[in-house]
Amino acid sequence: MRSNSLLHVASLRYQDEKYVAQNASLLDARALTWLVRNSGRLYLTEELGNAITNFPDLVRHRTMFVQDGVFAFLEEWLKISSAVPFDAMNDRQRRSISSVVGALSMLVSEVEVDFEDYSKAVLAETVMDKTPFVSVLYPPYSNKPTLTNGTDIVVSQLASKLESLPLALASPLLRLLVYSKAEVSIPTPVTTGGGNKAAEDFIQRVMETHAGSKREELGHAVNTIIFVALSDISRQAQRLRLLGSSAASPNIVNDVQYWMAILVKVFVRHARVLDGLTRRQVCWVICALAWARGSPQANGAVIRPLIPRLNRSHGLTAPLVELMSADQDGGVLDTVIMAIEAILWDVDPLQPDAEDHANLCFTLYSSFGPFLVEFYRHVMTGVYPGHRLFKLIVPLTRISTYLSFFNFGDTKASLTATTFSIMKYLVTHHRPAPAVPGKVPVPNLPLETRRWIYRASCRITIMYLND
Repeated sequence: MRSNSLLHVASLRYQDEKYVAQNASLLDARALTWLVRNSGRLYLTEELGNAITNFPDLVRHRTMFVQDGVFAFLEEWLKISSAVPFDAMNDRQRRSISSVVGALSMLVSEVEVDFEDYSKAVLAETVMDKTPFVSVLYPPYSNKPTLTNGTDIVVSQLASKLESLPLALASPLLRLLVYSKAEVSIPTPVTTGGGNKAAEDFIQRVMETHAGSKREELGHAVNTIIFVALSDISRQAQRLRLLGSSAASPNIVNDVQYWMAILVKVFVRHARVLDGLTRRQVCWVICALAWARGSPQANGAVIRPLIPRLNRSHGLTAPLVELMSADQDGGVLDTVIMAIEAILWDVDPLQPDAEDHANLCFTLYSSFGPFLVEFYRHVMTGVYPGHRLFKLIVPLTRISTYLSFFNFGDTKASLTATTFSIMKYLVTHHRPAPAVPGKVPVPNLPLETRRWIYRASCRITIMYLND
């Protein structure tokens, strides 16, 4: 009898331990919300604030934290921490305010893609044209949670010196500044019609950031640019719907083009510094913006400015490759080619991304060859200006070369032959030539690009000889 009782107790203990192990994050989150509800009885509320801002699954439990008062607690802590001007703060106070601003910005701008809070806000795949991880807003387009007037004042005061703040603070602060401007009946664009100087200055600052900067800090800054871009496009789409428009707006099309150009510039500028996760974020937003560029959805859905936390490239292969069309808008096509090249060459066989990377390779192998042939025709006929190839020839060749590692016979030979034809066109049609009166001179191929083409053609030839 005693033996059975001991077995029963052991079984219950095992079940308890198993439940705790499987739900550790949820239990920790509930413990934090309980402490927040009873924070009036605590002497060291700063320690509770530090525990919340350092909680690794803060975004995963964003709904719970917003509904159960954690978000409000952080807002109150921000107001208390900002009682002293930032310039007069000591190092500990500055770290504290950076932590709370960072936590608030994550709660309003980020979402876990494999959690319930995200899954309730997405469109069906058939409506999204297979664009992955796009969450949406429906009329009347309310963003939750809303910031209190006190938080708005603090954010505005800090943002008045945004250019002088450390990048680690300026990045989340800009997210809060952009988010706080969304709570209006008819949204207005962030960047068009004169521009938002704070956002434009921040983008320029990221572009000029030294390559030796911290990778994580730079990744957060890139995500901030993504959030500003999504907010801009979302507000314009909301405004159109509230005004009763049912057609795609030229302003949205132009702004999508603008943001894609900005993102690809940042992408290329820091390609060697950005980690794989941030690169995938950029690839995702290209797909999302391309979706938002089309006509408004019949059900009034517009893109919601939320950054999905992507752990893998799964789901990005098909929509990204589908954007790669010879008839695609030139700016979109350039962006897609550069993004595919970056994600193609960024793989670690020991990481979970390897399987998805293989899917990307096989998807490209069946589609890149026909695309390249059609693209070459567009170049030869002038549909795609040859001078725009000056920067695109490198990623095009690198994609072609990478796919040539797979020995699939005639497809490999055809792919390489088309790549050589594009190279030949560039070096023969864009070389220095005497000026002819009355004729527009053909842009010269930069010497550096010409040399790169010669080196690449030699290496590809050697690869074939060793095959």
